[in-house]
Amino acid sequence: MLDSRRTGRTIEQVLEDDDAVTAALGRGVENALRRHKRLGNPICCWKDGKVVTIPPEEIEVDEPRG
Repeated sequence: MLDSRRTGRTIEQVLEDDDAVTAALGRGVENALRRHKRLGNPICCWKDGKVVTIPPEEIEVDEPRG
C-alpha cells in the first residue's frame, strides 16, 4: 500500500519502493479497466504502432479478490 499514513513512512520513502509503486499502478489500471467494462465504455491502447479501440465486451480483466 502506498498510503504513507498507514505505513508510517514518508512519501519520499514510499516512492523509493519500486515494487510498491508498480503494484499500486497495476491496481489502478485494473480498477479503471473494470470500471470501463462495467459502464460499457471502450478503452484505447497502442498496438503494433497504432491506436486500437477495444469495445467493453472485449476488455479482459480478472474479477476483484475478496
